[in-house]
Formats: sequence, C-alpha cells, structure tokens
Amino acid sequence: MRETLRNDLNKCPTDYEQVAKDYDIIGAILHRLNQLEDALTSYFQAHSLRMKHLAPLHLDYAKSHNNVATIYIAKRNFKEALKKLDECSSILKHSIREPYHAAYVSCEHSKAEALMGLNLFGEAIEHGCTALENSLMIYGDKHQTTAAIEKTLQLIYTQQWEYENRPIEENKNTYNEFHP
Repeated sequence: MRETLRNDLNKCPTDYEQVAKDYDIIGAILHRLNQLEDALTSYFQAHSLRMKHLAPLHLDYAKSHNNVATIYIAKRNFKEALKKLDECSSILKHSIREPYHAAYVSCEHSKAEALMGLNLFGEAIEHGCTALENSLMIYGDKHQTTAAIEKTLQLIYTQQWEYENRPIEENKNTYNEFHP
C-alpha cells in the first residue's frame, strides 16, 4: 500500500509548480496595483522555487527572470533589469528551438524598455524591433502584445528625439522623465 501511494505521488505534478504559478499571478496583480515591493517579493518566491526544482535552462526559469526584470524596470532600476534579462535571453537561446516564441517576445520587449530607460536608444530600437517581428509572426498585427510593442517603439523614438534635442547639460540624466 505504501509503495502504491509513493508511486501515485510521483505521477502527480509537484506542488511547487502550482505554487510558483500562483506566486507569478499574485506578482502580476500586485504589479498592476503598483505595489512593486510586494510584487517583487512574490516573483522572487516563484523564482526561488523554480531555482530549487527546475533545471537551470528550463523555460519557466527564464520567465521568472523576466518577471523580476519587469519590476526592476517599473522601479527604474534598469541595470538590474538588464542583468535579469540577459540571464533570461541566455536560457531562451539554449532551451527554445523554434525561431519564434512568446518568451522571446516578452524578453526582447522588456530589454527595449530597460535600454530606453538608460537612454540607449539604438539598442532599445533593435530589441523593440526584434520583439515586434516575433510578435507579428506569432500573434499578428491586431493582438494586444503587438500593439504594446508598437507603442513602446513610438515612445523610444519620441524620447530619443527629446533627448537629442535638449540642451547638452540636461542630457546627463540617466532617465528620461517622459517614460511612463
């Protein structure tokens, strides 16, 4: 009887998978409510569970890096966001074989936002265009994700123009106040 129960437990999905997903959902809700510290804590809890239980190149682990990065972007901590996004990109390059994937879209879009925050507009445009190309291939031109990326690209171009047309002493800022 004990052996049967043990085998049944091994067949069931582990609790950590659902708990990590729940932490992601809570983090997303808190992010939308602009409770960034609590959202970050929730995303880190999901990240920690995945770090303990998943292979380092698992797709869900990459998504955890991206989730944490989105909070860093909202907190205007762009350098930390880029570190997490570089980890996300590295995992995606090793774990996804298909040329177009939703995880690439999300990671590239986040990179564009972080680079825009650092006034690295050329790189931001490059990553934004990559995100847009992937989004168009996956979702098409009428999808919410595609529209959000297009809006980000418009914002990057606007901020680039504003940044380049300011008096030189104002260009020393590391963050452009026009960012939402």
